[in-house]
Amino acid sequence: MDALLLLVPIALASGYDGAGDFTLDAEGGLDWRTGEAAPFVYTGLQIIRPSLLDGAPEGPFSLRLLWDKARARGRMKGFVHEGPWMHVGDPQGLALAEAFFDKQSNERKPPQHVFL
Repeated sequence: MDALLLLVPIALASGYDGAGDFTLDAEGGLDWRTGEAAPFVYTGLQIIRPSLLDGAPEGPFSLRLLWDKARARGRMKGFVHEGPWMHVGDPQGLALAEAFFDKQSNERKPPQHVFL
């Protein structure tokens, strides 16, 4: 394997309103979204083999160049995270994430005692 990408099902992606990024086969192989939607979103986390960077352009470039190379060799896989995941790429997504963590924090606070 040259690239392993962490994915999340769209249904579990808070703050995400896109059409998804990938489909996933039974062996974990990835394919790009074709058509209107794909069931999984790329989370931004990945593990790549350093040799995948051989021949990469100098300066900024799209990771899709590396992923296409790995996919062509059958060496790009996905792993699905089934827990909560929050897209915070815009103010609305950030607000949802902050509300989630505020709620979690409030639910975990010990009861307050008043001493006179």
